[in-house]
Amino acid sequence: MRTLRDMPKWGAMLFVAAGLTACGSVDTSDLVSFVENAHKDSKPEIDPLPEIRLYENFVYSATDLPDPFATLNLLPGSGGAAVGGISPDTNRRKEPLKKFALGDLSLVGTM
Repeated sequence: MRTLRDMPKWGAMLFVAAGLTACGSVDTSDLVSFVENAHKDSKPEIDPLPEIRLYENFVYSATDLPDPFATLNLLPGSGGAAVGGISPDTNRRKEPLKKFALGDLSLVGTM
């Protein structure tokens, strides 16, 4: 025997079942035919795939030139400066920090 507490549960289930059966009797044949024929004649335009270029090997041909990273090039008085290349300007105006020794400077903080 059903109690009064079970009645709202059964009533809600009956209401949902009736609502779902009401949706099933609608004639949707026009909707089905529209969906089937909507894009039957149109074809999507797809761009062609790009041409794949083959990888070209790089041949390093500077093996007979001097090594720019050799330690000999890092020594003072050697390399391009002696030949007339780029060198520091010794006559430029000194900056304010130049009056301090490098060992006396320390980083206190950043902002």
